[in-house]
Amino acid sequence: MFTHPLVRLQAYFHPAIYHRLQEQARHQHKSIAQIVREAVEQYLSAVEQEPANPADPIWRIPALATKYGGSRLSDAAIRHDEHLYDREGIG
Repeated sequence: MFTHPLVRLQAYFHPAIYHRLQEQARHQHKSIAQIVREAVEQYLSAVEQEPANPADPIWRIPALATKYGGSRLSDAAIRHDEHLYDREGIG
């Protein structure tokens, strides 16, 4: 999987988390280090995904707030999807 040498990292875990990691390591026949590496890789993949589609009407919220002075849409917290999507026939 890795073509370069691994870098050593020290981390501290609450004892309860450490014991859960030990159980998972035994159950999966892996080392705790491998489980942590896989979890970090999964986390980084999730946060590094492409940003949301800029064409999505959700990005119009700041413009709507400016257009209506932030007060004309008194139901915006409840009917936000309708204000953003149904008005344009999207969704």
